[in-house]
Amino acid sequence: MKIKNFAALLLALAMMFSLCACGSQSAPAQDTPQPSEAQESAAPSEAPSEITVTDMIGRELTVTPGSYTRVVCIGAGALRMYSYIGDVSLLCGVEDIDNLTLEERPKMFDSVARPYVLAYGDVFSTLPSCGVGGPNAQAAEAEKILSCNPDIVISEYEDVEKEDALQEQLGVPVVTLKSGPNGVFDDAFSQSMTLLGQIFGEEEKAEALVSFIAAETAEIAERTASIADEDKPAVYVCGLGNWGTTNHLMTSQTYASFEVANIRNVVTDLGANGVQPIEEEKFVALGADMDIIVMDAAAVKNIKPLYQEDPTMFDSCKAWQTGEVYLEMAYNAYYTNYEIALINTWFIAKSVYPDLFADVDITARTNEITPAFRLLESTSQNPTAELRAAILSLDGDEPAAVVRRYDDTDLTTLAVKAAADLGPLFLDGLADGIRILDDRFTEAQLRDVELMILQAARVRFSHTEYIACPSCGRTLYDIEGTLAQIKARTSHLKNLKIGVMGCIVNGPGEMADADYGYVGAAPGRITLYKGRTVVERNIPQEEALDRLIALIRENGDWQEPE
Repeated sequence: MKIKNFAALLLALAMMFSLCACGSQSAPAQDTPQPSEAQESAAPSEAPSEITVTDMIGRELTVTPGSYTRVVCIGAGALRMYSYIGDVSLLCGVEDIDNLTLEERPKMFDSVARPYVLAYGDVFSTLPSCGVGGPNAQAAEAEKILSCNPDIVISEYEDVEKEDALQEQLGVPVVTLKSGPNGVFDDAFSQSMTLLGQIFGEEEKAEALVSFIAAETAEIAERTASIADEDKPAVYVCGLGNWGTTNHLMTSQTYASFEVANIRNVVTDLGANGVQPIEEEKFVALGADMDIIVMDAAAVKNIKPLYQEDPTMFDSCKAWQTGEVYLEMAYNAYYTNYEIALINTWFIAKSVYPDLFADVDITARTNEITPAFRLLESTSQNPTAELRAAILSLDGDEPAAVVRRYDDTDLTTLAVKAAADLGPLFLDGLADGIRILDDRFTEAQLRDVELMILQAARVRFSHTEYIACPSCGRTLYDIEGTLAQIKARTSHLKNLKIGVMGCIVNGPGEMADADYGYVGAAPGRITLYKGRTVVERNIPQEEALDRLIALIRENGDWQEPE
């Protein structure tokens, strides 16, 4: 049996934003909001006018389009939907589930990529908490929201009384969005985008997105509209996300992608709609009718050990025996990744009806849906060469983000492998973003490795960097021990380079691009540098570290450790 992976070579999960790497990144809102350059240049001669809008649960609200500078998003899907239309730099708080730097937060979706978090994780990590968030959070946390001092709240809590009470307590508009049961294909989603466009003065952006989704949906439906029922293969979808990753028994009889693409669902007689588990006996009974299986990629890690324990569980599945098993990109994590759901629908339609979609290149289609970034994943034994060739073959000048999955138990080993595999692509100026995957480590741990590689390649600086000589006969002090002491006092600083050199002969030249220098001048004596300029000469070594920190502080580069 073979699984036909959507992304064996080119997983074109393209996002409208960068991953953790380079490219333009919005900065978080400050305590004193400042207008953006765009706002200043386009400032109207008159103050914005108030309008009345109706939110997605029927509440009438008075809002002032384009006037908001401090935004909070709460509830499943709210921040994701806002990121499609709104300006992330206006956020003044974020739920804990979306701040990957926090150890204590809901982690049920960490194994599934969330594009909006990958794109803006740096911004989110700098913002105060406006609540825990996650599907287990059943109500907004008013006190935390108040502490963020928002002037508008975008919510996905669909309870009129609670939203009214929250709005009264906060004293600012609380606007409720809704995506509906069919996500990106639902009228509620389009209406939510239109509503966001009205509130934030982005009507054109919202209309363009809504029109694009409608056109994509219509094309898929039109291509498959004339297929007779008897010519439709029976398809089983499984592994669908439901408050975390699942297995082969989690399915739905009303799968939106199937509805759009006129695909016959093998599951038809469940008592309710929506994502739900079926009994193993029912799965076995349906097996003979399964012409094709579509499996959510996030479920593989759960299905694999089950299969290893009992490989007979798929014996009854026709599709399993014929190899007609397809992996769609994981897309359901703390609500639907709408862009991925749309991409998956194209992929499923082409997999089920290859003749009708023979002219459709899934990678190209993906790049149309999410045009700004391309994510390239290599699964070969020579990822550097494969990714290099893939990037050079791309058309256009959109940035390319590279992905590599590992299965290591030691973080240092993982870091060395990833640096060897992906680092050369940044050194050569080919790659623009990076994503490392390994189910054995947390998002925070993997992010540290990603940032380390980017810094080593001189692409992005996110932490203190130390330039130390290897020592020789001219070294005038214990380099190793001194470097450890300096690191212990300064490693929390960001975007600084500190040179630690053994002697005055070669030291200044070797640390020429350092921000600060600590250089042996004589036995027991140290000279401190700011850039290439000597600041203090021949100071006692026992005082040198404190004076180095004082120098950093004097130049405005010091931050107190958290």
